[in-house]
Amino acid sequence: MIVTWSPNLSSAEIIQRLTPTPSRSSPRNALMTLHIDGNFFTSFMLMDESEREQVLNVLKTSPVQETRFHDLGLPSPRASKEGESASLRMRELCLALGSLSTLDEANYSYATCDAWMSDIVFKHLTHVTTVKLTGTNSENLDSTMVSLQGFSTIKCLILLIPTHCYSQMLPLLSRMGSLEEIRLRTGNYGRLSLLNATGVVQVLQSKLPVQIVLQHFTFNNAEAHSVLLHGIATANVRGIDLSGGKYEDPAPLLSAVASCRIKSFRFTRALSFKTGGNCNRIFYSTLAETLSSMTQLEELGCELLTGVVMMGQVDQADDDVLIKLIKAVTRHPSIKSFKFDIEGCTNKLDAALADCVRQNGQLTELQILNSSDVQSMMPNTLPKFLDAVKLNYTLRSIHLTDLDLSLKMNHWDSNFKQSVETLVKLNVAGRSYLSDGSIDTCHQREGLIVLERVNQDLDCIFVHLLENPYLCKGDCVLPVAA
Repeated sequence: MIVTWSPNLSSAEIIQRLTPTPSRSSPRNALMTLHIDGNFFTSFMLMDESEREQVLNVLKTSPVQETRFHDLGLPSPRASKEGESASLRMRELCLALGSLSTLDEANYSYATCDAWMSDIVFKHLTHVTTVKLTGTNSENLDSTMVSLQGFSTIKCLILLIPTHCYSQMLPLLSRMGSLEEIRLRTGNYGRLSLLNATGVVQVLQSKLPVQIVLQHFTFNNAEAHSVLLHGIATANVRGIDLSGGKYEDPAPLLSAVASCRIKSFRFTRALSFKTGGNCNRIFYSTLAETLSSMTQLEELGCELLTGVVMMGQVDQADDDVLIKLIKAVTRHPSIKSFKFDIEGCTNKLDAALADCVRQNGQLTELQILNSSDVQSMMPNTLPKFLDAVKLNYTLRSIHLTDLDLSLKMNHWDSNFKQSVETLVKLNVAGRSYLSDGSIDTCHQREGLIVLERVNQDLDCIFVHLLENPYLCKGDCVLPVAA
């Protein structure tokens, strides 16, 4: 729910907006996006002290997830008493917002907020992990970036700024040690001119240990497209995420990705290509063929494989493409994390996924982002998937999104999710000693260490005793918690 404001609001009206009436469509704990704009702040400034205190107390308990600072037009604290008062009121608001455990994103327009504000905002919003910057004023950008450097929580920075500002930001970005991801969105809905493409290349070659997300990029001309592909091919960052966008052709794009030494490659929105036809299918097929040359790749995120599915229907050709990609992941020597989302599932696809889990000896993380895929697993392939997990000793995280087992109980072993979670916990605890296939008294010490690490979980203890019955011998002392 997005909360915006009209002019001249009373404290009662603000409090009412911050405490929405519970309903099925808008539950009491629904997360909010709160706008801090000129209308809200002017009304807040005009309140007396008791009214402001009421608003702040309500704000401290409201479920705000994101706050947006923009269009404030406040005077400088050094310029007048009004400016000094505005500074104090902003501190009060930010202290209240900073106390919220739900708040994780701040959207800050440095173009419409005065330079002095960024120091106040980012000094107190200590729970923020994502910051989105918008604007064009280079001087204000410098001030904002200096304020951000003191943060130890920011993991994601979203930049909707002119690309000519990138060069001045890079030295400051290198000092943000917690930063994991930078999302770039430039120009008109991501449309890149040659100048913009050159700016993006600077970020790609910056040696920052982060994931660079190229959001919805399209191109004004072929030269800009060529410059960006060269930038991708020579990228010196941790990873690249193609989040949507329209490119010329799948093969040159993937060739550029394969040429760089990234550890993470994702496409988190369906891509399109100017060549038309079955280019999505060609993209996934080409990716499967290219994957073996990406020797340093550790993470593959195919978070929207639905692009392959035509009109929501899964056909044999789609299956073949996805199976080809899954098999390429199975054979890859260094991929540790595989995340994907597909619509529809068939026996062949299930079997390929089970083979990947069983045969890939490096895989530590598997994430199926759309639970509809897992829930559509055929009754005869679900046990195969579970058997594959039993034979995998490296997986430390399997995320099956929001499974609702009650939907298709006839297709599900009701203990499936619990069984998977138990095996993953045991992997984390060290059950890999069983991977050589031999179980004897020589493995008692390793087994006891595993049991000690899971001694609060009876399911883990029971399963591991079944896996290593030598732990049940009389001379073993089981470290089970009371």
